[in-house]
Amino acid sequence: MGGGTLTAADLEQFRGGRAHYPHHLGGSYSEGVRYLAEKGRAWWLVGAILSFQRELLARREPFQVWTYRKFTGNRAVLEMTDGQSEATLLRKQIEDMGFPLHSLELHFADNTLLLPSEH
Repeated sequence: MGGGTLTAADLEQFRGGRAHYPHHLGGSYSEGVRYLAEKGRAWWLVGAILSFQRELLARREPFQVWTYRKFTGNRAVLEMTDGQSEATLLRKQIEDMGFPLHSLELHFADNTLLLPSEH
């Protein structure tokens, strides 16, 4: 499951997040997140964040900041904060699925997953 050719600079082109696409797990995602998932072969990341919306801690937070960080080997972590404090509310160690970026931040607001530049 190798990653695509996505770069952080590719994501900077997305502004405003006008188009939203429904996801089968519930919620929706923006045009920029769709690009991220297709170009970076990261539909698994979109699915992971949207599946976390079933957790009580996630449902309590109207605005969420999700951070993906890759470590050595095939280890990575996905964390959620409320965007105002440094406290991690949800944390999941995951296997790196060949995602091309070492770190990434996404926002979840109004039941939609967005790039920070789209929020």
